[in-house]
Amino acid sequence: MSGPSKWVDAWNRYWFTPRSLIDLAVMRIVAVGLELFFLSTSWPVAGVAGELARLHENTSIYHPISVLHLLTLPFGRDWMPPRFVLHAIFWISIATGIQSLIGFFTNRSLLVFSWSCLFIHSFRYSFGHVHNPDAITMFALIALALSPCGGVLSVDAMRKDRRGFFDLEKKSQFAAWPILFIQWMFVLFYASAAFCKLRHGLAWANGYTLQWYLVQDALRWHLPAGMWLAGQHEIALLLSRVTLFFESTFILVMFFPKLRWVYLPLGLGFHGAIFFFTAAPFFTFMALYSVFVPWTTVFEWIRAKVSPSGSPLRRQIAA
Repeated sequence: MSGPSKWVDAWNRYWFTPRSLIDLAVMRIVAVGLELFFLSTSWPVAGVAGELARLHENTSIYHPISVLHLLTLPFGRDWMPPRFVLHAIFWISIATGIQSLIGFFTNRSLLVFSWSCLFIHSFRYSFGHVHNPDAITMFALIALALSPCGGVLSVDAMRKDRRGFFDLEKKSQFAAWPILFIQWMFVLFYASAAFCKLRHGLAWANGYTLQWYLVQDALRWHLPAGMWLAGQHEIALLLSRVTLFFESTFILVMFFPKLRWVYLPLGLGFHGAIFFFTAAPFFTFMALYSVFVPWTTVFEWIRAKVSPSGSPLRRQIAA
């Protein structure tokens, strides 16, 4: 086999080796459930006359971002969607989100759901405020829409065969790539954050920079804990160095999978502390860490404990 062929073969084996559909289905449930939760709490029902109305009243600061330009291309570059259009898209997102969550016409529902969520977020971001964690959810939803994520744990699976709803042995060669894709997105997000901190040298790690951010957010959001931490230079110095280490070395998880049991708890504590001391919510990252968990192995272990006779080893012995 020639050199280029070996690389192509290795690439295909990495992304398209058959993998259990359970892991992909869990990713679907987490990503869709998370987005539905944020949509229902941040936007209508209660916010129909709230956020939408406030945004429409601020036409002077409306500057559509590139994604919204693309989504509204037929209507002109600076077209602002009327309220009834936004309301309709919101309710479409809720309806298709519920369908995606339960796996009913999964791929078609996910295509509409991801499009409507992308429209809503890009509209919100056209008023000058951008919240980075939403991006990874959008990537996850689009990847899921192009994958066989409704093969198990779904209404679609039950319609084909009720016994296939929770089939741990059911695999697909297209089940791995969405999970790997989001895992690499985490690597890129953290590497980008580390690069931004280090591009002008090691000054960010002196502790004083973190103290400045802590004071800024503590005053803005009235956070006594953040103000206290801002006065502790030694702790801020340690946290700065731990942050840089975590972000710049997260890529190791992709090459040494066992390290996830170190990095994931560290990441949960890292983002939890950020929220506690600065009110910056990274719940999306925390929830989507689930893509690093081998759910098929977890469920097989649970099944073996609950029903030992159902384990593969016991079946082989019985045969």
